[in-house]
Amino acid sequence: MDLTQTTDTIMDTLKEAGLPNVVGWEVKDPAPPVVVVCPALPAVETGVNGVTHGKPFMTHWLVQIVAGRGSASATRNALNDMVARTVIALRPFMIGIEVETPKVTDPEEGKPQYLGAEIAASIAIDMKEE
Repeated sequence: MDLTQTTDTIMDTLKEAGLPNVVGWEVKDPAPPVVVVCPALPAVETGVNGVTHGKPFMTHWLVQIVAGRGSASATRNALNDMVARTVIALRPFMIGIEVETPKVTDPEEGKPQYLGAEIAASIAIDMKEE
């Protein structure tokens, strides 16, 4: 699997899990609720312990979730649901899944606050198109 196929697999998996508006990192200003899939830092590593010769590249990803505006209980519950769906969907094929504490965006002048979270996960690939 190459990087494009990996991105597509992650996005398709999240869509199948019922997450709304799953997009890639290249989409500018997506409207919440939204789930954004993007490479993490480092995006690709070699020489990672436990990575096999068949899949020698460890790739790291962030799933950024923005549940909606404000911090009311409905938005909080939506965020919790989106986080749970993401973790359950990614767990069968990704490793090192970590969920950061919920985040509230700093509102710019005239813009609302949004409640969200970031989930980091990794997957070993061979960089070959299938």
